[in-house]
Amino acid sequence: VDVWSLGCILYEMVALRQAFGEQSSIQLLQRQILTRKYPRIPKGYSDDLRELVDDLLQVSAKKRPTVGEILKRPFMNQMLQRYVGGLSNNMTYLQVENARRLGDELGLVAGA
Repeated sequence: VDVWSLGCILYEMVALRQAFGEQSSIQLLQRQILTRKYPRIPKGYSDDLRELVDDLLQVSAKKRPTVGEILKRPFMNQMLQRYVGGLSNNMTYLQVENARRLGDELGLVAGA
């Protein structure tokens, strides 16, 4: 699974604009993508999030993280634990167990 488009979507969600804005030609857009020239995401977001966006928008697919690597980042692990913890108050026992099993499969640390 390639995550470059996830980087584009995540960038747009936090910056409220496209990373590689509207260009007058496909050649200009291509040059902007290949040189990785896009404005930094706005201040107020964590360095972890900035780094994730930068990693997702790597030109080379081999340099981009996998979904598993993204989920294993410490800040993602913490966010997922808070999310699952909040959900567990409204989930059945089976749903909680399935969420825990998924976390185990992804190598997430419980209570991190």
